[in-house]
Amino acid sequence: MVHVVSIDGNSVSYSCKLTETNRLVQERELGRPFFPKVIGELHGHSGVARLALFYARSLLGLVDDSKGMGVANADLVYFNNRLLAMSEDDFPYQIMITPSSDIETVGRYNFSKQLMSTMIAHPKLDPVTGEMFALSYDVIQKPYLKYFKFSKDGEKSPDIKIPLDVPTMMHDFAIIENFVVVPDQQVVLIKLQEMLKGGSPVIYDKNKLQEMKQGMKCRMFPHVRRTHQA
Repeated sequence: MVHVVSIDGNSVSYSCKLTETNRLVQERELGRPFFPKVIGELHGHSGVARLALFYARSLLGLVDDSKGMGVANADLVYFNNRLLAMSEDDFPYQIMITPSSDIETVGRYNFSKQLMSTMIAHPKLDPVTGEMFALSYDVIQKPYLKYFKFSKDGEKSPDIKIPLDVPTMMHDFAIIENFVVVPDQQVVLIKLQEMLKGGSPVIYDKNKLQEMKQGMKCRMFPHVRRTHQA
């Protein structure tokens, strides 16, 4: 849900509205939740059964996950004259604030078909160059993690594949003046064997603890600002 407060002189107005995601539109038409929630609903044998049931419904055409499953609930980013509602498991959704302070969903936004996979909900904006830096992670197949950026005009760079042994939850990262810093987190995803034992698909990996004790494991990519180049 997006909230808007508008101030015009001595007048103040407030409005709020749910982002019209593909998931919301379908579940509203069906009258009940159908899409699974990775965190909270997929524990143990019942979670495996719930996931299998969802994909069976998808194969039968009862639900359509081809247009994304995200809820656009994690962040709002203003970039290249667009207001984007973000979630890390889908494309952004472009929303618009009307002159009357109403909220409209323009639709799922893939940067003019340049974005071919999901992107995380917390991209970073360079205040000097206007560029936006982002990550995309996959929980099923390699590469599990990719890094890319957009120019201030919305032109996407080629993906840089970051080698990881297991799919890792990359909820956030950082940029500094000349580098992008990507930590290798200890929270890993989709451990089917853990689910079959009654656990969660999102777990804390104790095996990474020794690496953390030896020093924070991270990857740094050069990102020299154009304004600093000769």
